[in-house]
Amino acid sequence: MSLTEEKKDDDHTAESSAGPAGSTAGRKRKAEHHAGAAEALRLAVGEDKKYGGGDIVRHRTEVERQVIAKEEQAEEIIESLPVDSNVMPRVELYLPDILKDAVFVGHLVTDLDSVAGAIGAAELYGGIPALASEVNSETAFALEKFGVKKPRTIEEIVAENPGVDVCLVDHQQTSQMNP
Repeated sequence: MSLTEEKKDDDHTAESSAGPAGSTAGRKRKAEHHAGAAEALRLAVGEDKKYGGGDIVRHRTEVERQVIAKEEQAEEIIESLPVDSNVMPRVELYLPDILKDAVFVGHLVTDLDSVAGAIGAAELYGGIPALASEVNSETAFALEKFGVKKPRTIEEIVAENPGVDVCLVDHQQTSQMNP
């Protein structure tokens, strides 16, 4: 059975018998072992790792706990990835429901990457792009050149819908946030 047929049957755990080029021969779609971050954390840290005869105890960090807690979701995403690069993955696994209908806004002193990030994220997640401030000449040129409508300001959108979820894009510094 080919990978395409496996996908049609929606069988994500079947074994593929593809040939050597791009081969998955003998490899199961669902991993029989864990080589990911969650397993590495379990092996390296365990619940608590003791040093110096037990005088110093290293506890898992919140990030480590979340990596382990989300392992099943990560496995589901990995299992959904096609071996054949011509087959599209199930993208809904990557799209958190909370982002649907959210407003995506870049940083203050709006530049091209913050506007493009807001527009791209809004398109990807089914939300609304917004501006944190007026666009500069480079951004205005790019929007006009590619026929993309300039997003409305975050203030306008939030005034219309005060309970809307807001997602920040292209933020690396707290000084970039609207006060």
